[in-house]
Amino acid sequence: MNDTLCLRHHPRQQGFTLVELILVLVLLGVLTAIVLPRFTQTGFAAYGYTEELASAIRFAQQSAVAANQPITLVFTTGGYRICRGSLCPSDGDFLINPGSGQPWDGSRSGRGQIPAGVTLSPAANLTFDGLGVPSQGLLLQIDDYSLRIEAGTGHVH
Repeated sequence: MNDTLCLRHHPRQQGFTLVELILVLVLLGVLTAIVLPRFTQTGFAAYGYTEELASAIRFAQQSAVAANQPITLVFTTGGYRICRGSLCPSDGDFLINPGSGQPWDGSRSGRGQIPAGVTLSPAANLTFDGLGVPSQGLLLQIDDYSLRIEAGTGHVH
């Protein structure tokens, strides 16, 4: 028999090595510890509400400048309301949300109401004058997130 024609067939091993398995388990553990808490329902709702509130504050300031009249935001534990004028009674002249066409009266989701399980503090009022200058600086806390409204400029960050 010719040696060149005789090929030995070595079975190929299939599977993962122990090092590969340990590396995958460590990576999954790190991802679970870091990423999973950020996608919990409450954390996601708090982040979304923070972004909604920042947009609403900026829109209120722009509306005050555009109309050259005061716009007032009232922050409560249940959410926020936005009214025309320097007072914001519960049945006031509410600013209309341009996205939904509904008044920002704090009555429902997308209208200022805070999602279940999320907290907003402190309860306060903020009025933008006709030049867009806020009545005060304010730091709002929404669970682990915060919004700062600068006193002189009304800048939201």
